[in-house]
Amino acid sequence: MNSSRRWLVIATMSSWVIGLLWMVVLYVAPETPVISALGNLNLLIARLLLTLGAVFVVALLITTLVARRR
Repeated sequence: MNSSRRWLVIATMSSWVIGLLWMVVLYVAPETPVISALGNLNLLIARLLLTLGAVFVVALLITTLVARRR
């Protein structure tokens, strides 16, 4: 795996894990200072992180397909 695909895998997994943890903390401990200050924006932040992970997966698939055509 070359370096461009490696950072996409790392970015994808990081984005998904952070987004999932953000959502878990939101539901388990909603009184956490940062979480309570943001209110309903927490769901948007978590969803954006999960969506960003999906965008990285698409980029990874495209780079893999392009590399195979060469």
